[in-house]
Amino acid sequence: MRQGFRVIFFLSFFISLVSTVAFAASDITKDKMILQAEDGNTNPHSENSAGIESGEIIKNYIKITKSGDLVSAEIKNADIEEVIKRLSEECKFAYTIFPEMKKRTINTSFEKIPLIEGIEKIVHNNYLIEFGSDERIVKIYLLDRNDKELVARNKSIEAFKNKKALSLDELKGIVTGNVRREHPNARLFTIIPHKNLRGEMSSYIFSYFIGEGKMPDNDLLGKEIDLLWEKKEELKKTIDEGYRLRNSSLMIAAIKEYQELNNFTYKDNEYISLQIGTRYSDPPIKSFWHGLPMDISMLPVAKDVLKSKKQIENLMNYRIETIDLDILVTGFVFINDKANEKYYVDPVNKILFTHWSENKGAKGRKDESGRNDLREKEKWLQFIAQ
Repeated sequence: MRQGFRVIFFLSFFISLVSTVAFAASDITKDKMILQAEDGNTNPHSENSAGIESGEIIKNYIKITKSGDLVSAEIKNADIEEVIKRLSEECKFAYTIFPEMKKRTINTSFEKIPLIEGIEKIVHNNYLIEFGSDERIVKIYLLDRNDKELVARNKSIEAFKNKKALSLDELKGIVTGNVRREHPNARLFTIIPHKNLRGEMSSYIFSYFIGEGKMPDNDLLGKEIDLLWEKKEELKKTIDEGYRLRNSSLMIAAIKEYQELNNFTYKDNEYISLQIGTRYSDPPIKSFWHGLPMDISMLPVAKDVLKSKKQIENLMNYRIETIDLDILVTGFVFINDKANEKYYVDPVNKILFTHWSENKGAKGRKDESGRNDLREKEKWLQFIAQ
């Protein structure tokens, strides 16, 4: 009897112990689920797990694998920048994400498909692809191709991707858009093509009128600059005369008038000018300044150099082209087709030469095209995308 009572007592104690342990385990599981919910992730699987169970709340889950030329991915509520970063690391390509594509959230999954199809599933048609010589994807451009306001910009980016030089109209649209962000009422005054010393197109000068009232006529402005140059030359003689005679009042008055004419000649407060490159191996904006282009403000100097050094009084038979002598120096070419004459003039140093190789500054410079191609290409991409 006493032995039976002991059996019953131990059985009761064992059942009570099992129940307590089960109850404690249940509490621990609940606590763990609460903590996972507070962290914003209830996924019980690691990134190496086979998949994600339906109904789970997942945030920024990215699993990408590559097998040969095929890629697989499982992506849940993930930031597009992180997705493309991980994909590029796995598949070895460069990428650029344009502003309108950033902050997008990606939800997709696919298994063992070509990379280009995977990109399509991630961003649909909002991409451009640059292929290498071996036909592999080397760079991806993510951009919104459905926004009508971005059609012109996207076209320029596609031309850039294909290494095709931008047309003058495309450049005009990009430059004007950039200038009007700072000066909403800016009006295009003139565009002047520049060649390099070998006769190849190298840049354009874009000049914008930012003053008030009616925009001046280009030809009338040119004549006005010529007259101002003549007055300035006369004032230089007056300054020299004052110095010779030790007449300080004469010198001071002439110098003051000369400075006023100088300010009026360059018109710093009325114009903005930019020198824009035409090759992707050069910077997109070579130079920028307030005032008229040197093509206009320095032309009278170039004419004077030619007249004085070659004793040529009448330049009516000469057509004039502008060239890039250096990064910040505009030169002029005076061409007389009938007489088969061509003269190069450096207006800054007041030098005249008959062949580009005579220009010591150009002759001694090394050709560095291609040295910084990648860096310059990124500058162009930023310039186009603005």
